[in-house]
Amino acid sequence: PDRFFLDALGSWEFDSLSWAQQYPPAQIFAVAAKRLVKHAPAVLGVDFSVLDSALVALATGYQDNPYHNAVHGVDVASSACFLARALGMSVDGRGTVLDNPSTVSIHSEEELLGDTGAGSTGSCRVEAVFSRAAELENLALVLAGFGHDVEHPGRNNAFLIKSRDLIAITYNDIAVLECMHASTTIRILEVEHLVFRCLAAPVGREMRKSIIDAIMATDMSQHFNFIEQMKLRLPAAGEESDGGYFDLALDSDRKVLRRLSIKCADLGHSCKPWPCHYQWSLRVTDEFFAQGDAERNAGFPVTDIMDRTKANLPKSQQGFLRFVCLPLFSVAAACRATGCPSISEHCMVPLTSNIDQWKSLEESPPKEIGSVVGGWPPGGASAQGPVPPPSDPRPLFSTVATARGVASDDIEHPP
Repeated sequence: PDRFFLDALGSWEFDSLSWAQQYPPAQIFAVAAKRLVKHAPAVLGVDFSVLDSALVALATGYQDNPYHNAVHGVDVASSACFLARALGMSVDGRGTVLDNPSTVSIHSEEELLGDTGAGSTGSCRVEAVFSRAAELENLALVLAGFGHDVEHPGRNNAFLIKSRDLIAITYNDIAVLECMHASTTIRILEVEHLVFRCLAAPVGREMRKSIIDAIMATDMSQHFNFIEQMKLRLPAAGEESDGGYFDLALDSDRKVLRRLSIKCADLGHSCKPWPCHYQWSLRVTDEFFAQGDAERNAGFPVTDIMDRTKANLPKSQQGFLRFVCLPLFSVAAACRATGCPSISEHCMVPLTSNIDQWKSLEESPPKEIGSVVGGWPPGGASAQGPVPPPSDPRPLFSTVATARGVASDDIEHPP
């Protein structure tokens, strides 16, 4: 990949799919990882060859799914960099840490510096402590982005549980994919490639906890619970506020913002320009239809949105964007740090535009899409006829949300 690829990494404008048309996914993953974590060897105290071998293992751990693949991993890692920077967490557009020591402090000097800081005194030592704390946290976020869907089988949690898949059995039917992704990422980084071997033991544990926490935040069954908890930190409608809802000096607040960053990044294509969002939507639909076929073959009831003979892509996408993505990015836009990139400008504007685009496609569906996403549009290859729009959007939303892993208990009352 050329200079344009490298310069775009970490910006919201980065389009991993356009580069995937020119280069193999493993190559894109490797180059992006080296760029976004280029300072990691100095932070971790290891040679880059150690980290490089771990990143190659992460890349090869991704399966060749239409959507949950290595290119998606790159997209999430890059988008997480932008979002963390927009939320004030000192990550620039290339994944490099730009620290403000006054806003970051969690660990003791001994834990952070180990023996390397022995004998140091004065403000330089204090700034080094704060700087390394921020570097480690931001590095954990980016690594979590790269590994958040590693070994994804192309089926959702519900299918794995229903089919008694070994993954579901291993992780006790609880957030089975997220647990597997987190475990696999840590196994590759820490156990197989010893990436954290030079860190003091307490710091290594914090790195592991931060990566696991970020990956587990992508569990869509907790989506609305997370949004409601975030709303409690924001002013009610009509209330005046000068911002500053989160204190970056608090470990707990930075952890929440890292969760927000990776959650938004995981759904980031919804807020990308239409050509990019449209292609990702076709890919996830292709993956859904493959699961629908597997459900039918196994004798399970076929999830409506995954039934290629019934699905209405523009309608389902409108529901997903309106009820799942829009509330999340609205919260993120409200949390944007002063003087940082505008989430409203970069994310909310394309999101609302994409909703309008899907509405337009629903009203005048192009026939050529039928060859890409099976039974849609209605009246195309499957000749099923149009699905009447429901008077209440919640049944449609229920189908969309369930397919994507949103907790069923939350579906009847979308934000």
